[in-house]
Amino acid sequence: AQMNVSNPISSVYNYLHTNQNLTAIHYYQITAIDSCQQRYLPATANTIVLNGTTSVENWNHLTWNKFNLSNATVNYYDVYRSVGGAAFQYLGSTSDSTLEYYDNIKFLYKEDSSICYKVQAVYTVASAFISGNQISSSNEWCAEPYSAFYVPNAIFPKGNNKIFKPLITFPILSDYKLEIYNRWGAKIFFSDAYAVGWDGTEDGKDALPGAYSYIIAFTKTNGKQFIKQGNVSVVY
Repeated sequence: AQMNVSNPISSVYNYLHTNQNLTAIHYYQITAIDSCQQRYLPATANTIVLNGTTSVENWNHLTWNKFNLSNATVNYYDVYRSVGGAAFQYLGSTSDSTLEYYDNIKFLYKEDSSICYKVQAVYTVASAFISGNQISSSNEWCAEPYSAFYVPNAIFPKGNNKIFKPLITFPILSDYKLEIYNRWGAKIFFSDAYAVGWDGTEDGKDALPGAYSYIIAFTKTNGKQFIKQGNVSVVY
């Protein structure tokens, strides 16, 4: 592309390159041509591509490439986060040589909501026409919620695993219920609170060893209902 500018140059000019693959680093070169068609040494720049991974330990690990621009010095990188489509909020900064950031989202996630990030390189340019900090932004990277659901297949009322209940990474639920049935089909336990599980008793006494049926049901925050049925063994 070619841009016509005023003479002399008195401001900063911007060029927007749309419809590009945001997961690939793009390199740009700018060459100034005067009215006599004299070309001057080109300036080069590259985009910032942000990527990330989500771990079961509730950490989002962000990584990005180094921003480069001719005659510019990167001072630091700012990291921003958006939760559930809300406005981006400043999260933290890294040095010019640190190209990664860890974000603990254990107490942040909501079921089926996304967390998005972007990184901005804050830099200065050695130019008489450009003063103060300048900014170059990365693409946006979004982490899908990691919502692990695990149901133990046995409890040991006299051992370490004394309480039976599901383990949910982000237990933000509604209409929750846990029901336990004995081998004759009688309901022996009910809970409508996720924090309250079955302690392996029936009518206030230790339940007989063996298999018991369970039903776990709840509604996610996105309105979808979840139901799971299975068996759990009582072991002494």
